[in-house]
Amino acid sequence: MGARFFLFAIVLTVFLGGAHHARSLVADPLERSSTAPRRTEHAPVGKLRGAGSCSSVACHGSAAPTGRSILGNEHTTWATQDKHSNAYLVLFTDRSRAIANALGIDATRSERCLGCHATPARGASRAATFGDGVSCEACHGSAEKWIGPHTEDGWESVSPAVKEQRFGLFATKDLSRRAAVCAGCHVGSPAKEDQIARDVNHDLIAAGHPALRFEFSAYLALIAPHWTEKGRNAQPDFAARAWAVGQVVCAKAALDVLQDRAARSQIKMQSERTPWPELSDYSCFSCHQDLTKTLDHSTEARSRESLTWRNWNLTLIAELAERDPGVARGSIKRDHDALSSLMNSTEPNPEDVSRCADRLAHSLDRWSQRLDADSLDARWIQDVATAISAPRESASGSGWDADAQRYLATVALQQSLRRLVPNERLRSLDRPKLERIRDALKFKVGFESPRD
Repeated sequence: MGARFFLFAIVLTVFLGGAHHARSLVADPLERSSTAPRRTEHAPVGKLRGAGSCSSVACHGSAAPTGRSILGNEHTTWATQDKHSNAYLVLFTDRSRAIANALGIDATRSERCLGCHATPARGASRAATFGDGVSCEACHGSAEKWIGPHTEDGWESVSPAVKEQRFGLFATKDLSRRAAVCAGCHVGSPAKEDQIARDVNHDLIAAGHPALRFEFSAYLALIAPHWTEKGRNAQPDFAARAWAVGQVVCAKAALDVLQDRAARSQIKMQSERTPWPELSDYSCFSCHQDLTKTLDHSTEARSRESLTWRNWNLTLIAELAERDPGVARGSIKRDHDALSSLMNSTEPNPEDVSRCADRLAHSLDRWSQRLDADSLDARWIQDVATAISAPRESASGSGWDADAQRYLATVALQQSLRRLVPNERLRSLDRPKLERIRDALKFKVGFESPRD
């Protein structure tokens, strides 16, 4: 490892000091413009440079932090503490081999696995980066166009939108953009020009792959940070805003996957057509139940009508919209209810599902950007926390998925509340109660189901 890093350090030093010296950024007024769009859906596609291009001690490979704005040890933290660095190596484990054997594929070579277990991109340029796992460019964008310019004087004055549009450096300081990058793997995404489809469907889950239950604020809190939150992201409302933005962005990503599945189910060629409806869009516990429990005769025979559409990522969207005056609450609830009705029907029409999901996805996209731009006050957070933790009167608001989402929401919202009103006695669950709820929701060791 040390020799590899040393070699990359030499290469990077030559590159930065030699013929590839990029043009100065200071003179271009467009790059300083504050009128550029906040985000882009089509960043320029460049070649992958690999994690080694960031590993020089003079860049991001220091053993310890060396600065404030740029810590200097980002690559070291990723390589030693971040599980993303082992994402490709996981494909060589016994469990991965068992999953691959059940599917008749080689996990270390199949695009079906490499789309998320290696830096997601198409083409030969990624072949040499497999061993890096999910590395720098998976979250920050292919480095070919920005690796030189991002070291130059004036780079800090370039707006995040222009950095992404012109150079392909993802605007991860923008929470909605950051969540979208994470959701690309942890929720899924359709195939794009530079990227293969990422879809953990029921076939993969049945073969042994864990179901995707991603909650942005929880993952963000658990990951080993190689950055320092600054500006608005250092404010007391950050945990609550990360939760709210994550809910909306991940719901939008799930709808994109749903639309893609609906479209692929209508392909004329039988060999390329996907099953419809896709069972992973439904609650696992509609079918998978504790066999030691006594079941009524009416529920012993599981049928299509018994399946419950309870997409993990849309569990709390309608409730959150009801308590946010800044969105078109009526249209979001209407489209959500319509989609739920379609997906819970005996034979959901894929064209109707696609149209309804598209309308809702567009509303959520606008909502996520507005949430990210707003500051959340203590009253709004307290109102949402109270509503989220209230007892459920209907079956649609209960179940393991819903309870787990409510627990994670409560934790994130209380983190912000404690910072916003530290001297006020909050009417909320105390830590021992939260710990008891967490323990009740935990999966047994070695199982993919809850304790109760």
